[in-house]
Amino acid sequence: GSHCTRCDYKVAQEVIPLLEHTYGEWKILKDSTCSVAGEKEKLCLVCGYKLIEKLPLLEHTESDWIVDVNPTQSKEGSKHIECLECGTIIKTQKINRLPGDDSIDCASAKSYVNYVNYMSGIALVCLIIFKKRK
Repeated sequence: GSHCTRCDYKVAQEVIPLLEHTYGEWKILKDSTCSVAGEKEKLCLVCGYKLIEKLPLLEHTESDWIVDVNPTQSKEGSKHIECLECGTIIKTQKINRLPGDDSIDCASAKSYVNYVNYMSGIALVCLIIFKKRK
């Protein structure tokens, strides 16, 4: 205990425990989103002490599938689902190649069309020359 510094008289002391805070209702300070936690607080009605807690993150809001690369007969495509709120990519998936003749791709098809057009032009010129000679 304490004592007097002049006469050394000892004073009995009683330790009084602190009272528990008496809080009011929770108040939302900031709402949560899917990427940032919100906060809530409540105040002690006796001393004004603030108790602040984080709120849980919200679930992502999923978009429909978004096609990133369209498939062709020669290449797979790809697609994804993203969060409509924050843009986070949630899922990705490949898209199967389009059905068709695997031996002819677009470049080959264009070359073939160009070749046919070229040969048709030559055949037409030959026909004109042949008719003029008669």
